[in-house]
Amino acid sequence: MSETKDTPRPDVVIVGAGPVGLFTAIQLKLRDPSLNILMLEKYKEYKRQHVLKIEAASLDTGIEDQRIQDLKKNLTGKTPTNRIENAFKSLAGELGVTILYGEHVTDVEALPKRFPSARYIIGAGGRRSIVRAQKFGDALLVNHNVMKVVFCKYRCKGKTERFGWMRSISLMHEADHTINELIGRPKDGVTAVTLQIFVSGNEYKQLGGFTFKNPATPETLRKACPTLSKSLDVWLRARIDEMKEERLDEPKINPVPLDVYQAAKVVKRESVEGKQVTWALVGDAAFGLPFFRALNDGLKSATKLSQSIVKDLHPPDPEPRQTTPSKKSKTMSSIKSSLSVSSAPSDPMQAYEAFFKRMAWWERQLVGSKATSINAGVSSVAASRKVKRSRVRVARKVASGSTSSMSGCAVS
Repeated sequence: MSETKDTPRPDVVIVGAGPVGLFTAIQLKLRDPSLNILMLEKYKEYKRQHVLKIEAASLDTGIEDQRIQDLKKNLTGKTPTNRIENAFKSLAGELGVTILYGEHVTDVEALPKRFPSARYIIGAGGRRSIVRAQKFGDALLVNHNVMKVVFCKYRCKGKTERFGWMRSISLMHEADHTINELIGRPKDGVTAVTLQIFVSGNEYKQLGGFTFKNPATPETLRKACPTLSKSLDVWLRARIDEMKEERLDEPKINPVPLDVYQAAKVVKRESVEGKQVTWALVGDAAFGLPFFRALNDGLKSATKLSQSIVKDLHPPDPEPRQTTPSKKSKTMSSIKSSLSVSSAPSDPMQAYEAFFKRMAWWERQLVGSKATSINAGVSSVAASRKVKRSRVRVARKVASGSTSSMSGCAVS
């Protein structure tokens, strides 16, 4: 498809207009206002509404703009994902980023032909990125499951809070699962609540027909997974009775695999009809991590990618070379050579690739440590639950025996 008068003439095409894609577009426009940015998004409305914890460092861009500082102030902490997306979408529109909704990209090879002005095409379509699948062969360097959880999400009127530590343990003894509460900040008199329930592999399979787009309800959960339904009923009933929550919608329940995966490569350059096109992956399209790490690291990678693209478009003037190397420079060169010290990539896009690999390696270590800690906590709660129930059974037997003994004495 050739360009016409009504066809956008973008410098950068971003496939996926979720939070990470939007944050990439925002930074590209702030770093180089002359860039034309086009985003292609399949859904007209953002589908996810669970609560995430945004770290302030994830929104550090190095850009001196009050609007970025406002984002940092308003979004840091526990925030619903749809609020993050709406804030990014508003700023992107203000900056002149074009977003085409209802764009279901099925053939990425057609994009350079449809938008021949585009020099960069970025895959920001999440875990099932069509760009990664078709352009990078869906090659993954790392891909394994850490644990399986179920999310229960709802909104309530006014402000609410977590149970105290002792009450949470007591409820987990009464239920059959370990449950973690994620409470968002009130917004317009509404608070988002997410319950994170750690489940067994068998329970996870029983919920295989439910997704965040097609979630279970408390009623359908009773039929699909009675053991999980019992635990969730205990918790939800306690929140109504003790926290006096007034729910604004029915809880939505869906299984979520906490997986770790990493694309083998995130940058690819190629020649298309005589011009160079650079493909790149960012956010969940590049790698995925649980425990709130995915979005935080996705925002950081958006910052690095935007920096790299602008540097790639506007390379700095090379420093004049010394005709006669000084004695000091000769010594330093000799030391570097003897120690095999490799310098940072001179290609900005390869520098992004190197940054991504370093960050992904480090985050995998953190996730492994976090998973070990959580598993230990889940096992500890399960063990204490077993001990408590055993004591209750013994107490009941003792009480029953005492009653029988007293009854026998009365008869004699």
